Amino acid sequence: MNKDSLEMTGEDRVLILGMVRAILKERAPIVITHGTDTMVQTGLYLQRALPELDLPIVLTGAMAPLGFEGSDGLQISPRACLPSSSCGLECTWS
Repeated sequence: MNKDSLEMTGEDRVLILGMVRAILKERAPIVITHGTDTMVQTGLYLQRALPELDLPIVLTGAMAPLGFEGSDGLQISPRACLPSSSCGLECTWS
């Protein structure tokens, strides 16, 4: 999904939850890049929907979006993987 987080709907969060549940079946930690405007709402939604969660889900976002001068968007993915790497998460970038 590539959407401004201000435009996210409940249906979008249901889609994210479905993807998260599918990945969790593989016992893999998850990193989600997310716009910071509604990241908290998505995090709380996932927390309520997954009360027995025992693997990390990291939500991360840039303070300045990609394409904007001074964006830190390209830096967030590598840094987000650091807390998850101890759980066996493999991060690759191209």
